[in-house]
Amino acid sequence: MPKVTAQHVKDAGFRAEQFGTPGAAPGVVVSGADFDAYLTPVLADAETWASDIVGATPYAAATGATLLRLRNAELCYVKAVLWRRRMAFIDSNGQSGLDGNGAEYLNRREFEAHAKEADACAAHWMQQVIDGGPLLQDAGVRMGHVESGPYRSPRAVPGAPCG
Repeated sequence: MPKVTAQHVKDAGFRAEQFGTPGAAPGVVVSGADFDAYLTPVLADAETWASDIVGATPYAAATGATLLRLRNAELCYVKAVLWRRRMAFIDSNGQSGLDGNGAEYLNRREFEAHAKEADACAAHWMQQVIDGGPLLQDAGVRMGHVESGPYRSPRAVPGAPCG
């Protein structure tokens, strides 16, 4: 069973109208169940992708931080797929008749950038799953600053006398 759900995808901001959901007549609002059915194969693909990387047994047994990492990786994978589907929708001329001002190229370029970012996000979270360790949600580099030596800092130190 996928670690990410259709609700996670909806919470990430995706809606059925963004994809020209098959079977929907123009101007007809697509129900939530239709969008969930549209997402089901994508969620299954995300599960296959993740379980192939970490192995079926560890995937099924994931709990705690590993479960969160897998869910984040799968969500990023799904986002990449959906951004590419948005590009396909633009390329299919489904949206260009509505735009009419050449904006489809700009939209497509942005969708492609979002898809690449989502791919990098998915790779990051899968590396977190593989590496284990503390849960890091940002870059793997930490920096600090230490001052030492015979010279006093020009910054005021709380509780220290002035001068």
